[in-house]
Amino acid sequence: MVDVDTLLGQIPTIVGVLIGSIATYLATSATSKVQWRRETQARWTQMQISAYTDHAHALKNMTDLARRIAAYGDIDGVADPLSPDVGLPQLSAAEQDRSAKWESVLMVGDPAVIEAGQKWKQCVWRLEWLARSRSDVGLDWASALSQVGDAKHGFYQAVRRSIGTPGGSLRRFGLAPWIGAMKESRATVSSSALTDEVTPPN
Repeated sequence: MVDVDTLLGQIPTIVGVLIGSIATYLATSATSKVQWRRETQARWTQMQISAYTDHAHALKNMTDLARRIAAYGDIDGVADPLSPDVGLPQLSAAEQDRSAKWESVLMVGDPAVIEAGQKWKQCVWRLEWLARSRSDVGLDWASALSQVGDAKHGFYQAVRRSIGTPGGSLRRFGLAPWIGAMKESRATVSSSALTDEVTPPN
């Protein structure tokens, strides 16, 4: 026969064990949820970084090609010239590649990053249009290049805020002095060549 007094005396122990088990379960469950959230956030952030980086590389590739094509017509004074016959098909292929990578940005990107990416993309499109026109767009070209640089900087700033990069805002860097000297040198060479062409022989 069960001793009632003994059974009643074990109740506090049984209750303590139950409370301890429940507390352990709740603590383990909470820890698991926090870890799951952290791992999910880390995977999500990595997907965002990959999408942002791929699209940035695609836009920079388009910019480089547009500048090289423009340099062939003496519009860009820094890039290595590239014949439009060779460069324009490459530029079209680069735009198709960029368009495909933009889809990933739309799927995983933060709204602020998407907006900044859209602005950068449109500035590069203007640069591409100017390069394709091969017209005299000297001042427009300089303005377009400046707008591309501003939009690119804005995109990187938006990305850093989106993924929580420490260190604050990026400082905008200007052109290195040697690049400006090279532009002036090329302009002088082009001017000399033009003078030689239009000056009649003695």
